[in-house]
Amino acid sequence: MKKALPVYFLFIILHMAGIQSLHARSFRVGMMPNGNVVSCSACHVNPTGGGTRTLFGQAVFAITGSANTPFWSPSLAALDSDGDGRTNGRELNDPEGDGTATGASGVTNPGNRPPRFYIHRSIAGYPRHCTCV
Repeated sequence: MKKALPVYFLFIILHMAGIQSLHARSFRVGMMPNGNVVSCSACHVNPTGGGTRTLFGQAVFAITGSANTPFWSPSLAALDSDGDGRTNGRELNDPEGDGTATGASGVTNPGNRPPRFYIHRSIAGYPRHCTCV
């Protein structure tokens, strides 16, 4: 009985690890234009997928739930999920949301707001520097 107990716990741990990996839906990467460029990090804070969703990921989940449902559309493309001033469609090079990207150059992540930089003025001869906010 004592030998069976560690095997049982190992089975439970491996089972739970498998369940955790099912939360990331890698097939969704192929459902959005330039998904291969931004990968899982468009929808998940963890760039390998799973776990906490970005604001774009939350918008996708609101459309799909856990189903294998196409989600890219003109209405999702028109949103600015991360609040950076560029629509999701512009960030993925498909501003119309028709599923046809205009290339991969200049693609940015619709789920990741870039940091803002502020330049501080020189005070009493101290050099200028930038602060990331």
